[in-house]
Amino acid sequence: MDQDLAGEVGDDILRLDWTHSAAIRCGGTHLLNIMDGRNNILFSKLTCNSKPCASRPFMEELFHRGALPKVVYVDDECCGGWLSVLREFWPDIAVRLDPMHAMMRLTQTTASTQHSHHGTFCINLSACIFQDDPKVLQRMWTAWSREHGACALPSSVKRKFVPRAIREPRAITAAVECLLDELGQKAYGCEGPLLTTATNVAWQTLRIHILKGCL
Repeated sequence: MDQDLAGEVGDDILRLDWTHSAAIRCGGTHLLNIMDGRNNILFSKLTCNSKPCASRPFMEELFHRGALPKVVYVDDECCGGWLSVLREFWPDIAVRLDPMHAMMRLTQTTASTQHSHHGTFCINLSACIFQDDPKVLQRMWTAWSREHGACALPSSVKRKFVPRAIREPRAITAAVECLLDELGQKAYGCEGPLLTTATNVAWQTLRIHILKGCL
């Protein structure tokens, strides 16, 4: 596998993700996956920890392969340790916090993923962060209604054909805070509240990164 991956250069995007469950199955504690924007794997290596410095040898090898990424998506330390490691090789590279991992910081702090409102929370949280391309969506609606009449545009079709973009930082924070406030005041009966103290703590940290434009 290492020989097959050795020739992979990737495109202008890098996605970095440490996986703990897979590492355990491989006899380690940390497994770093490095992918490009098309989900092609460039590296999959066990590391001694999940800190950015542990990735340096792999970044150096990518650099010598001729990789020229412009944007890197990470799951943590978006404006911390990753900057010094990555800009050693690509001085102008942009480092961004992956939106899905950002949402997981909140969705994983709920009282239970089995809570009847957990799925709705995930859907609404995504809507706070992403927005559909309005021009493409309108064309999709027109084409769909021409073929199917008044039937609603299926979510599966919209996800496949309508691109999404990240909302403006202040719009995201306002929308998320409105959602958290609404859920915090909701009466859940015998199930109990969905959100926890940890949810608020996670949001206060994530909010800083969103307002800094890390997302």
